[in-house]
Amino acid sequence: MQKAIDILNRTIKNSFDIEEIESCAIAIKILIDRMKHKGLFSLSFIDVVCVNYSVNINDLKGKSRKRKIVLPRQIISWYLRYSSDYSLNGIGNIFNQNHATILNSKTNIDNRIDTDKLFRNELELRLNEVGLSIYKVRGY
Repeated sequence: MQKAIDILNRTIKNSFDIEEIESCAIAIKILIDRMKHKGLFSLSFIDVVCVNYSVNINDLKGKSRKRKIVLPRQIISWYLRYSSDYSLNGIGNIFNQNHATILNSKTNIDNRIDTDKLFRNELELRLNEVGLSIYKVRGY
């Protein structure tokens, strides 16, 4: 990463060398791919869910059992379980939930995807906003 920053700084200060810019772009792409692989881009999907369900992250971390809060919390738990290396306990710690609650959330969302076409289409739209699909998240 430092190499990419050094190349950018030199390029901006001096002249625009196309090979250095291409090299920098490749380094940045590799960095982004590594971050995606490690689940570090999860926040963008979390933001999309929060905006679309009109909740904030603090609402999701609370103990509320209101449908308005529970559904987005379950969707984000489902997403994190498939797209990151977080354990059930790790995801539970994020939302102040028990690991069994996270497993139940994942199961509920999977069942709704398989049985509720409207829900599946809505979730697919949200995932498309960050360049994903249900099949990519599930690993199909």
